Amino acid sequence: MGLIDMAQDPETYIKLPGKRRRIIVGRDTAYLSPDHLLTIESSGFSEQYKRYYFKDIQAINIIKTRKATITNSILLVLMIGLSVWGAFLYPGEMAPLSVFLWIISAVMLVYFIMNAPQGASCEVWIHTRVQKEKIPSLYASRIVNKAMKILVPAIEKVQGTLGGENLKNARNKLYFKKDDQFTPGTRVKIPRVQQTGGSLIWHRISFPMTMISGALIAVAIVYRPPLFLAFASIWMLSGFAVAVVAGAVQTRTGLSGTVKAATWASAGAYLVILVIGYVETVVGWVTMASELDPFQTQNQWEMFKVYSKMDVLGTPWMFWLNTVQASILMMIGAAGLFLFYKDQNR
Repeated sequence: MGLIDMAQDPETYIKLPGKRRRIIVGRDTAYLSPDHLLTIESSGFSEQYKRYYFKDIQAINIIKTRKATITNSILLVLMIGLSVWGAFLYPGEMAPLSVFLWIISAVMLVYFIMNAPQGASCEVWIHTRVQKEKIPSLYASRIVNKAMKILVPAIEKVQGTLGGENLKNARNKLYFKKDDQFTPGTRVKIPRVQQTGGSLIWHRISFPMTMISGALIAVAIVYRPPLFLAFASIWMLSGFAVAVVAGAVQTRTGLSGTVKAATWASAGAYLVILVIGYVETVVGWVTMASELDPFQTQNQWEMFKVYSKMDVLGTPWMFWLNTVQASILMMIGAAGLFLFYKDQNR
C-alpha cells in the first residue's frame, strides 16, 4: 500500500461498485487496475490515494455489522412517531407544526427507501503483509457482492488458485460470517451474505420500549401535563408498531417459543391498552363536556388538555386500571428481555 499522485493513465482503472458519501462533503471510491486496488478518500478539499498490490494481499476480512439495521429501525420508529404526532395536532392552531412534522417524516422515508435495498451493512478489511486497512466505499452487502465478482478474479489472476481438496473445501466455505477470512490464493464462491433469519434488532428495541411504556403510564397517574401525555401516547403507538414488526419477523429466526410468545404478548397488551385508552378518552369528553369551549376547534391536542384535568388518583377505577396496565407492560417487557438474552446465550 502506498500514497500516489494519480499520475497514471485513468483508462487503466475500472471503478468498483460502491461510492460512500460523507455526512457533509466528500466521498470514498475504489478502482481496480491489472495489479492493484486503488482507494480514493476525498474530504471535499483534499484527496488521499491508497494502493494495495494484489501480490501483497494476504486476506480479505468481510464482517457483517448491525449499523444498517439499527439506523433503519430508528428511522422507522421516528417516522411513525412524528407522523402520528402530526396527526394528533392537526387541525387547529397547531396545523403548521403538523405539516412540519410530516415533512421531516417524508425526508426520513425517502432516505429509508434509498438505503433499505442495499442490504446488510458490512466492513471490508484488506490484510497485507504489514497492516490491515478498511475499504470505506464497500459498506453494504449488495455493493460488496458486486465488487467481489470483479476483485476476486483479479487477485486470483495475480496469485493463482489452489486445486484438489483445498479447492473443494474453499468453495464450500461460508463467507460473510464474523472473523471468516478469504485467502486470495484460494478460489471461493462469489460472496453472499449468509442470512440466518429475520433481524433480532426489533426484539432488542421492543422489550425495553415495553418496560418504558409501563413506566410512562405509572408516571402519568400523578404527573399529567398535556405535553407529557402526548409524548406517552406517541411512545405507546411506536412501541406497538415495533412489537408487531418484531412478531412478524421472528418467524424467520431461531428464537425459542417463549421469546416469540412474549413478543406477541407485548403486542397484544399494547393493543388492549390503546383500546382502553380510547374508551377513557370518550369518557373524558363526556364527563367534562361542560368545560369545553364550543368555539374551539377540538383536536387531539385539546383532548390531551382535557385528559390532563382528569383526577386519576381520585377516581378509584381509573387508578387501578392504570396501575394494572403499567404493571403488565413492565412485567412483559422485563420478562421478554430476560428470556431474549437467555435465549441468545444458550
